[in-house]
Amino acid sequence: MKKEVSPVLAIAVVVIAVLIAGFFLWRAWSGGRSTEVSDIGQEVNAVIQKARGDISKLTPEDRAVLERAMKQGYPLPPGLQAQLTGGSGGAPVTGAPPMPGR
Repeated sequence: MKKEVSPVLAIAVVVIAVLIAGFFLWRAWSGGRSTEVSDIGQEVNAVIQKARGDISKLTPEDRAVLERAMKQGYPLPPGLQAQLTGGSGGAPVTGAPPMPGR
């Protein structure tokens, strides 16, 4: 004997599938993250504006903020990060820093 699926159950399964697909599409489109700048992001922005791309202008406290941000995985501009880590120097930092997590 064949057992049929009730129309209510079929509709419920379709609705749930659409909701799950919609949720994943929304996450992909929105990035799934807040657009607010974190506290560490605000501190890094202030330090970068104060230094104007020249690491020699940084105080030990400013360097500590940037090093803490790097340890937490906050993306710094490549030129500034290269200067902090003792890399090949890198280009001077200009413009606004990148948005974290994007």
